[in-house]
Parts: sequence; C-alpha cells; structure tokens
Amino acid sequence: MQAAASRRVAIYNGLDQATEARLFLDINTKHKGVPKELLKNVKSIAGTETEIEANLRRLFQFLNTDEASPLRGKLNVGESSPGKLSRISFDSALGRA
Repeated sequence: MQAAASRRVAIYNGLDQATEARLFLDINTKHKGVPKELLKNVKSIAGTETEIEANLRRLFQFLNTDEASPLRGKLNVGESSPGKLSRISFDSALGRA
C-alpha cells in the first residue's frame, strides 16, 4: 500500500485545553474524512479486522486476480472509479448474504 502524497500527520504536545478544543473542532468540521477503502486496508495491516472482514478481503482479492473469475479486473482496490465495483460495495452486499 502506498501513502498518497497529500496525506500528512501532525502531533501536538503541550497545548492548553482551549487550544486543544479549537484544534479538535477544526479537524472534525473542516477536514475531509479518510476514504473507507483506506480504512479497510489499514485494519488489515493493523490486525484489527474481524474474521468476516478478513474473509471478505481474501474473497475480493481472489475474485479480482483469478484468471477464471468473471470479476477479474472489474473490482476496484483503491479509490472509486466508474465501471468498477468498490470493496465497500462488495463487502456490504456480501456481508448481508
């Protein structure tokens, strides 16, 4: 997994409570959230995905790479793109089944 060039991390230390509160509000109201696809990938790396999530991930990868799969090349492993099924939609549909 490659990190996007525009992603950044900031660590703040020694802030007073009012500054922490303003920073919290700024981050949680003005900034764009992390894409769900990225969160799923990070959960796998962090070892925090459930057994069901792990099974869905393996199935998604298999169906996207197996030469006999009718879904090969039609599944989107990154950000959404037209004409491809996202991992979020895949997990949602199969998770209910």
